[in-house]
This record gives sequence, C-alpha cells and structure tokens, in this order.
Amino acid sequence: MSAQVLEENVAGSEIKKVAKTSTVLVEKRDGRVVDFDPINIISAVKSAFGDLNKEIGPEEEAMIRGFANQVEGEIKGRYNGPAKIEDIQNLVEHALIDAHLYDVARAYTSYRLDKDIERAKATDVNEAVARFINHDPTLIHENANKDSNVYATQRDLLAGAVSKAAAFNMLPPAVSNAHMKGDIHFHDADYSPFTAQSNCSLPNFWDMLANGFTLGNAPMASPKSIAIAATQITQIMK
Repeated sequence: MSAQVLEENVAGSEIKKVAKTSTVLVEKRDGRVVDFDPINIISAVKSAFGDLNKEIGPEEEAMIRGFANQVEGEIKGRYNGPAKIEDIQNLVEHALIDAHLYDVARAYTSYRLDKDIERAKATDVNEAVARFINHDPTLIHENANKDSNVYATQRDLLAGAVSKAAAFNMLPPAVSNAHMKGDIHFHDADYSPFTAQSNCSLPNFWDMLANGFTLGNAPMASPKSIAIAATQITQIMK
C-alpha cells in the first residue's frame, strides 16, 4: 500500500471518528443511551407555555427552537460522554431564566418535578398502601369485575398495590419506564414478577383434556365423560 493511500485511509478514519464522537448523546433515567432529540425540549417548553395559556406564535416558536439548539451546543461543549436527563433539564431552566421567562421556567420546573414525583410514587410501597387507605379511585376501581366493597377484594387490592410497586423495582428499568410512560403495558404487574402467579391466563383446555396433564403431583388422564371433564376444568381453574 502506498504512503499516499495509507495517509488517506488514516485521514478518513479520523474523520469518521470525529463524526462519531461529535454526536450528542443522552443517558436516560433507565440507563439507556440515545441520541439527543431537540423535540423533547421543544415539547416540554411548549407544554410550559400551554400551562400558562401563553400563545405560541412564529416568534415564540423560533425562540423555543433556539433554546433547544442552545442546550445542544452547551452539551457538546461540556460533556465528553452522554449527558444525564437531569443536567439537560437544568440547562433548559437556565436558558428560560436567562431569557427572563421566569413564569415559563417555573411552570417547566413544576412539570418536571411532577413527573419525577409520579415516577417515585410508582415504585414506593408506602405510597401504594397510602393510596389504598385513601381509597384512590384509580386503584379501588381498577378492575370493574371486582366489587371493592367486599373484604376479599380489598385484601387483594392491597396485596396487588404493594406487589405492583415492588414489581417496577424488579423489572428492567427500560421496561418499568416504558410502562409508566404508557409506551407499553406490563400486564398483571400486581401479581408478577413479585410472585410466580398471574391473574389472567388462557390455558389450552382442549389440549389438556385431550392429552392429559399434571395437577400438582397428580397425573390427570384424558377424561372419558363430560362430568369428569367438567371436574378437571374446575380443578384447573381453582
């Protein structure tokens, strides 16, 4: 390989290296590292404007986008690696204050604090118990199939609330975060993974009755009558 070609290859690799390291990265609360997305800042600041019933015209739109660009530039200048979400939020707050948008900065901070509190409450067992004691409607009426006035249901709701709070500490942070944001729904969190149980199940009754199954330590043969089949299904569902 000639010296010129080698030099060009080295130069090319250096360009790629610079391009790669110049990408602004963000470390999410669940530990994931993603590319910086200015839309997140723009949306959050617009929400703060909306909370104050402030109109967003072309001038405000340009200003808000300018905040996002400013924050991105500061991250590039300050961080060699990924910037944490909390640090980015602080930069946004200071940008709003420097622009003398004090009420918007306060609304943005309040929105941020509310979100932090919601996330903390979702994994706080004591908070789960308090919600039950205070008859939080979102907990008491979570399942329309259960009468919350019945003692057994109340006991189940309390156990479920505690299990759910513990579950989101046990699940991978990315899964818990996605559930709390509404991106996914982790079903039966009031049972699993805190226990090896589930509330909803779709057993293949046809296969179990046709080929037999094991219930506990007892092998169950394929039933020869409707009565026996009904009895076995009852035992499965207990």
